[in-house]
Amino acid sequence: MKSLVISDLHGIDFRPIYELQKALHKFDKIILLGDYFDDNDRWENNQTKIHLKRFEDLFKIKSKDPRVEIILGNHEAMYINRQGRDNLDYTSKNKYQDEVEHLIETHIKDIDFAYQGPKYLYSHQGITKTFMDTINCKTIDELNEKLHNKDYSILDCKDGIRDWWNNKMFDSNTNQFEHLCKDKWCDNQIVGHYSRYGMSLNDGVLAIEDLRHANVITIYE
Repeated sequence: MKSLVISDLHGIDFRPIYELQKALHKFDKIILLGDYFDDNDRWENNQTKIHLKRFEDLFKIKSKDPRVEIILGNHEAMYINRQGRDNLDYTSKNKYQDEVEHLIETHIKDIDFAYQGPKYLYSHQGITKTFMDTINCKTIDELNEKLHNKDYSILDCKDGIRDWWNNKMFDSNTNQFEHLCKDKWCDNQIVGHYSRYGMSLNDGVLAIEDLRHANVITIYE
């Protein structure tokens, strides 16, 4: 199986990446690792409407191409979780938060918390044993079903998306990444999110985001 994996877009247009891969490569799966919104500079430079359109484009593409897998990131999670919305800190985010929330909820059944490939588990920040035990899930299908059914309480659970984003015990992405590797739910995981890492492999966990965002890699499994 050959997969195209794309880390955090943060407002970058997915469509040119998608069209290029169609022209040059043959992939079995195209996996987006979350964080489609909320890069500070772009939001504050009146590009919010562009971001909303680009987010809608993800689902237009997915509706025609079942290879596309769209994974939830912490920057989407904060709009559908009441506690997360209380932490919005940019004027443009607050201005458009209802519109963003509506878009996410409209497409929630096409957004997964994680995707299980033949060998690797793909998610935004990684899946820990603690998290799966806390939400009482034995499989990734059960986890995704909770999200599709709008059980947003999972976002605030220990090691859930919002918990990891705001938890003061992690004073850096380094500490958070090390915690994931020590408590990983399965051996081989591929994640985005960890912007200080560039591309890093630690005990079977591969983080592929860097500060420029939207790393694109090919995974064979």
